[in-house]
Amino acid sequence: MKKSIIIFFVLGFVSACSTYTHTPIIDSRGSHLKGADLKRYHDDLFTCQEIAANQEVNKKKTRIFTERCMEGRGYVILDKDM
Repeated sequence: MKKSIIIFFVLGFVSACSTYTHTPIIDSRGSHLKGADLKRYHDDLFTCQEIAANQEVNKKKTRIFTERCMEGRGYVILDKDM
């Protein structure tokens, strides 16, 4: 019984670490000037992360997809090209 519980937790931790999601740093004041709806920031971020995660690419391209998606929604990305 204990062994199966330990295996369950180990598999849970491994599967949680297997996905990469990039959270870009944005300039909220500059984004507001470009027309971004800051009230929808979390929804936009999660949508962009899901779009990037559904692509069969490496971590660098996942980051690029996330940043381009956020820029397309009017956000100013500060940590771009880092």
